[in-house]
Amino acid sequence: MKKTIFAVLAIAALVCSCTPKENYTPEGNEGIPFVATIQGESYTRAVTESGGDIVVNFTAGDKIALIYEVSSTAYSTDATVASVDGTGKATITATLQSGVTDGTAVTLIYPAIAADGKSGNIKASMVTSQNGALASNANLDIRKGTGTIRVVGAEASLAGGATLDALHSICKFTIKDIDGTNNLSVSRFVVKDASNNVITTVTPTSATDVLYVALPASS
Repeated sequence: MKKTIFAVLAIAALVCSCTPKENYTPEGNEGIPFVATIQGESYTRAVTESGGDIVVNFTAGDKIALIYEVSSTAYSTDATVASVDGTGKATITATLQSGVTDGTAVTLIYPAIAADGKSGNIKASMVTSQNGALASNANLDIRKGTGTIRVVGAEASLAGGATLDALHSICKFTIKDIDGTNNLSVSRFVVKDASNNVITTVTPTSATDVLYVALPASS
């Protein structure tokens, strides 16, 4: 006998994490090649859940997009996390475009894959289309900030550092049936706003009752 599920209740947002800001501070005048350090309590690439919290950590090889202009031409250069020390401080390196000048404004986007070309904006698809995974989807934590490139001789760094703000909350959803007693696996999960506009469509690799979703600020 066919059964139709008319409603899904008890969708519990058990864990929402909007992690604190990370501060970028220059490590001397490390130049072209560009070198800077990233400091803060929480970083992202390996994303895990521990004790009811969503934990994020940088790892070597992570990419951060640096978007800036040289003679009115926009460029996007990927900085790489070269190393991470025991306190979570990461050192990033890059080779900036020849001709970049002292005082040039720069936009930083993490992860680099989230950057929409050289526009300085975030790709809309980073939010509108997700897979609901956590450990295998470190791109849930998206950050953006601005800074100023400092150039001394043939070396560049970030003048006074820069701050990257977390743009989304990472929420864990557990889906249950209408009685709220049994977990209900789904193959598609849609979040809409009060005007019925779709914010995101989550399509897991296989049906599941637990989804991790990045959501923008909303009332």
